[in-house]
Amino acid sequence: MPLSSHVLLESYISHAPPAIYPLERCLESNPMRSDTWFRFAVGDEAMLNGILYAGALYAGMKREILWYYGETVRIVGGRLREEVERVGNEGGMGGGGDEGIGAVSCLAVGEAMAGRQELWRIHMEGIKNMLKVRKSNKPLQGMVEAKIRRADITGATTYATHPSLSYTPSPTPPIWTLLPPALRLSLTLDSKSFFERTSISPLIPVLSHLILFTKTISLASKTKTKLDPKTFTENLWALEYQLTGSTEGERAIEKGMRFACLLYLKGVLGDWM
Repeated sequence: MPLSSHVLLESYISHAPPAIYPLERCLESNPMRSDTWFRFAVGDEAMLNGILYAGALYAGMKREILWYYGETVRIVGGRLREEVERVGNEGGMGGGGDEGIGAVSCLAVGEAMAGRQELWRIHMEGIKNMLKVRKSNKPLQGMVEAKIRRADITGATTYATHPSLSYTPSPTPPIWTLLPPALRLSLTLDSKSFFERTSISPLIPVLSHLILFTKTISLASKTKTKLDPKTFTENLWALEYQLTGSTEGERAIEKGMRFACLLYLKGVLGDWM
């Protein structure tokens, strides 16, 4: 690997892990700092070029941004064309593999950061289609899912629009089960009582969960309790998807509250990083 690529990889490793798994010091580990992730990331040409593009973006290296963007598009596009030629368009497509999906997520985040909403949406729609025709019955590689969720949410919050992907909350008990039961009940009842007086009934469940989520983070920070990174990010995604998804007939006060909560959540994550 050329020296310049090492610089970009270093840039990515410095910036991406805390962006995708925030509050590292409150987590048991950051999966994106593992040997497993590193081998997965550098062992595939598309994924590696996507990561080098992201590293160039973080480092502000314009020439490298253009080069690795083009290389990532070329490699992923080539794989998809090969699949079409091999099996036709009647089924059996593989969607470019999990590595291809991860590579495109790098491009989507880049467009969200650069303020190009149309291109962000195009990349997210591409990811959606790649997921639809994915061959494997196994769950998506955990860190690839983390990357596409972060790409989706980053664009949705940046452009005040709905996410491209849907999200079904995990059945795993949330991190706030770490709170004492009496405290959980008190916070839930108090928040429900308060918000029922504000005429924003549709948002009460997510607001209650947001309060429990941030209270758990505060407790973990003070007591040095380590949170499971998978459960933490799943709970975070569930909150973010609910707060970015508008409903039909939503009133201005509800829309304003959703965006206020997103700003609050971003501030909380930043404060404890």
